[in-house]
Amino acid sequence: MLKAEKDFEEFIELLNKFNIEYMIIGAYALALYARPRNNGDIDIFINNTLNNAKQLIKVISEFGFESTGIKENDFTTKGRIIQLGELYP
Repeated sequence: MLKAEKDFEEFIELLNKFNIEYMIIGAYALALYARPRNNGDIDIFINNTLNNAKQLIKVISEFGFESTGIKENDFTTKGRIIQLGELYP
């Protein structure tokens, strides 16, 4: 398993541990219905409820991104996109 894939798996395990309402979208979701392709990232849609936001702060902290300064309202604002990790070329 690639390092990135292991990270994705660990992040999803944390989403499940904290009962986050989420949906995997993008290339990983497409792989279930068409030809798989690895583009180096995973796209996750998270229901923007206050409860999810509170739990996501815990997920991000436990995953190792507590120093990002992300707050609950970052998750409850419609249309907001949050990226964790590095941009790929």
